[in-house]
Amino acid sequence: ERDAALAKLKEVSSQLSSSQAAFTEYQKQYALQLEVQESLKSAQAKLEEVTKERDASLARVKELEGQIRELELKLEERSKQVVPEVVDEEEKNADPAGVYAAFSRARLVQAIMELNDSMIDAASSQFINVVEQLKILNAGKDLTLEGMDEDKA
Repeated sequence: ERDAALAKLKEVSSQLSSSQAAFTEYQKQYALQLEVQESLKSAQAKLEEVTKERDASLARVKELEGQIRELELKLEERSKQVVPEVVDEEEKNADPAGVYAAFSRARLVQAIMELNDSMIDAASSQFINVVEQLKILNAGKDLTLEGMDEDKA
């Protein structure tokens, strides 16, 4: 009987050890599960915070886009108001066909310089013609033409 009781005691002791090991494992898993739950709660709180920030940022972006549209419309309206005022009556009389109205400043300066060059060429050509006519009219006389075609300062 004593051997049976001892065997029974060993069996119960073995069951107790395995139960204690299982309980310890359960405690570790439960602690890990609690840690995961806390991390999840923290992540959800952070997600909610970030979502609110994103929503606020999107609202601000929409607000700023609205302001941009308003400013663009104001700019467009003002540019329409300013353009007619830029061309006055004197300019309309000087350019009735409106050729120069669409020019940029650089293009207008270029056109003026080209016109200036052509006027200088025409004046120079006319001067040469006058000199030749004087030579023909005064064929018997000695004309001094030295330095006449040079610019005088």
